[in-house]
Amino acid sequence: MAQEKVPGTQGNIVTFVADDFVDKIRRSGRPVSDNDSESLMSESSSSPVDVELLNILERYTNQLSISFDKLLGKLTNDLHKASAISVGYAQTYNDATKAMGEDADSAVQSMYSLIAHSEELSKSMEPVHKVHSKIKNVKAVLAALEAQVT
Repeated sequence: MAQEKVPGTQGNIVTFVADDFVDKIRRSGRPVSDNDSESLMSESSSSPVDVELLNILERYTNQLSISFDKLLGKLTNDLHKASAISVGYAQTYNDATKAMGEDADSAVQSMYSLIAHSEELSKSMEPVHKVHSKIKNVKAVLAALEAQVT
């Protein structure tokens, strides 16, 4: 059985084609019996190994390994950057919520202080209210006297 294996490229993808590809898939999917193993042994011993094809395959495998290592390195760097950004956002959020809590506490304290001062002012204004009512009474009495005099 003649096997023709031709490497090819499509952009950055390297492809290897074997004529009996479907047959190889079928044989790999079922258990190997004694008859099959004998036919495989005789087939592999009768067909020579294509050294050039193995060298090409090794070269492409090495290139793939280098590309994969670069990809993993870039992915690792990008994940580190994303993690650093996430940590920065978390710290900023933490600082903002802490500052907001402090500002809310300060606002509550200021409000209680304002209420206390308002109550003190209201208490200190009680004599003014009494004087005001006395002045009203004096005005009423003066108005009555003026009305009688005229």
